[in-house]
Amino acid sequence: DSLGHAAGDSLLREVALRLAGEVPPQGLLARLGGDEFAVLLPGVLGEKGAMELGRRIGDALAQPWVFGDHIIDVHASMGVGFAPVDGQNGDALLQACDMALYAAKAAGRDTLHFFSRELELQARQRLGMLSDIRRGLEQGHFDVYYQPQIALDGETLVGFEALVRWHHPERGMISPADFIPAAEESGLIVPLGAWVLERACWDAASWPVGLRVAVNVAAAQIDRSDVLAIVKTVLERTGLSSARLEIELTESSLMGENQEVRALLNALRRRGVRVALDDFGTGYSSMSYLRSFPLDKLKIDRSFVCALDDDARGEAVAIVDAIVRLAKALQLETTAEGVETIKQANCLERIGCTYAQGYRYAKPMDADATQAFITAWRGFIAPAPVGVAAMDFEADSDNLYGSRRQGTRSRFAAL
Repeated sequence: DSLGHAAGDSLLREVALRLAGEVPPQGLLARLGGDEFAVLLPGVLGEKGAMELGRRIGDALAQPWVFGDHIIDVHASMGVGFAPVDGQNGDALLQACDMALYAAKAAGRDTLHFFSRELELQARQRLGMLSDIRRGLEQGHFDVYYQPQIALDGETLVGFEALVRWHHPERGMISPADFIPAAEESGLIVPLGAWVLERACWDAASWPVGLRVAVNVAAAQIDRSDVLAIVKTVLERTGLSSARLEIELTESSLMGENQEVRALLNALRRRGVRVALDDFGTGYSSMSYLRSFPLDKLKIDRSFVCALDDDARGEAVAIVDAIVRLAKALQLETTAEGVETIKQANCLERIGCTYAQGYRYAKPMDADATQAFITAWRGFIAPAPVGVAAMDFEADSDNLYGSRRQGTRSRFAAL
């Protein structure tokens, strides 16, 4: 994506040549589409032979590839199935390899995984999960909860983070950690994320004008939909001021110095929408991201905040202090996540962290409870934020909840 289609085509040709050099003469090498390849080997090939072939292929691909001034590392995940044990026809065998590949990718790149009946059960459960997500969106089983964000200097209520919740009619409350990854991988995060954004903006429009709402946007939403057009339409439909909306992104959204993401963030900020980088410190935390991408806030991951309570050596304080100092140097605000104790809140205030959220103030709550919390808040409510008008909003809103660009999956199936 970053080097253009010509580079991608050249890389695919190079990969095909390297694969062809390792496939035995009786084997069949095929490109299935995108960056997916398959090898079909007739005759007897046990697990040991398959692992040896996978090792040779991995070694062949591991040699750096040079394109112009760029040196590219190539990696492959491999899924292996055997006939007739794992599949008695071509479709069944390829499906078995696909399941094995999914497990290999989940275990990390440069791995090989064999098909098993346990994987088949997991695949069925995953498909069932996706079916339930679709049904839940259609039948209104999802809800949006809100967790307050408090200014540490004076304990002013400044807004809330919107958090999706799923009330499954049979399984009860399902954790986002269980269904969000499946929604992201399948593309269902696009309609789900658009629904959460609109619901959050409708609810926020009924709050005092000084309160903002922060909504998470996944990398898959940026890849597969026109986030800019969706935000524009939702703000127009709900009447919420742009200055009262904050979009939260993870570091994975910024990887690769993506020009499209930079353009998106610039357009959002020109309109007056704020941008926060979520879970800072747990991913790649590249300093170049902070300098080159337009951001307003860093959210300090809860793992650092929780460590403040038991920090005899002062390591956690030093880490949080470094993040806050870095943010201040870049003129960014900071929000500490997972604040649960007075000790944590006092420490964060001394360090100079801007905002805090966590059980110290309130657990995530539904819309009605959020209204009651606002009414009963013992501190102050922030004054109305200043908005910024945008005149260059160029976006195609014909298919707001559809797919802009389908992502590809790397697949190498050794059959």
